[in-house]
Amino acid sequence: MTANLELIEGWYATLDFDRYLADDVDFEVMEGFPEGGRHRGRSDVAAMFGRFMALYSEFKAEIEDIIDGGSGVTGVGTYRGVLKSNGESFEIPFCHIWYLKNGQIVRMRHFVNTLKMAYALDAKSWPPAG
Repeated sequence: MTANLELIEGWYATLDFDRYLADDVDFEVMEGFPEGGRHRGRSDVAAMFGRFMALYSEFKAEIEDIIDGGSGVTGVGTYRGVLKSNGESFEIPFCHIWYLKNGQIVRMRHFVNTLKMAYALDAKSWPPAG
């Protein structure tokens, strides 16, 4: 196993902001997803995670595959959870692309089905009728 794979596996297992994130880390969460947009710096990313997790009575990011791409790593999985606001449960596939430098995460790009999350937030059934 490469050092990059070990680093990302460690992040997913612990979410240890101080250990794994560079001071000037850049998280790009897909627009249309809760907390979507750019979050820069370790403290901003930590605050975003706090706000994000407060939306759910249950939340889990289940990692199905981690792919080493050299200077970057891709994590593929499924978000599963229950929203506090309406009790809606959801399962939404995601992809994270991690950029690493000097043993730390310097950037993350997030890709997810935002429409499926919008339906859960509005307590509408998936898939849409039509």
